[in-house]
Amino acid sequence: MASLDVSSLLGMLSGDGVSALGKSADAKKSQVSSVLDSALPLLLTGMKNNASTKAGASSLNKALKDHAKDDTSDIGSFLQNVDLSDGGKILTHILGDSKEREAASIAERSGISSDQVMTILSAVAPLLLSKLGSSKAEDEEEDDDGAGLGDLLGSLLSGSEPTAKKKSSKKKEKHGKRARRPAGRPFGRLFR
Repeated sequence: MASLDVSSLLGMLSGDGVSALGKSADAKKSQVSSVLDSALPLLLTGMKNNASTKAGASSLNKALKDHAKDDTSDIGSFLQNVDLSDGGKILTHILGDSKEREAASIAERSGISSDQVMTILSAVAPLLLSKLGSSKAEDEEEDDDGAGLGDLLGSLLSGSEPTAKKKSSKKKEKHGKRARRPAGRPFGRLFR
């Protein structure tokens, strides 16, 4: 999950995922896609805002760790069997008091009801936590420093690499420069 960003999240949901969401919300695929286009950046921004406080970051880290173990290998099946009540609670944590207002705004742009939007978002929220949780766990395994939660969420929104990962790459690059080859000799000749 090295290159997880909003477009890759949307890509994961295409096909079976959109169909499953459409069935559960009684919405057309195009409407589901419209909801997802608006909702994923909104949810990531909400998580990033929550992670900006110590208590919020701690709570989100726990949720990511809990959901990282969810089996999302078959996204269509996961979304058909997802706990919508749990998803609603996740939305409340992410969006707080603005949950209903945001759902109404997305509904207006997507051409469906707020209830349908809430069904879609309640199904997607646990999947999003699972994917972010497993991505964060992989990042921490690859890099001792680990990407900060805000860093990870910010990079997903911007489509770039987390800052801690960039620093780690620069460290590796820097260490590689210390073991330099003799000046003027191509790499191939070092091994002949």
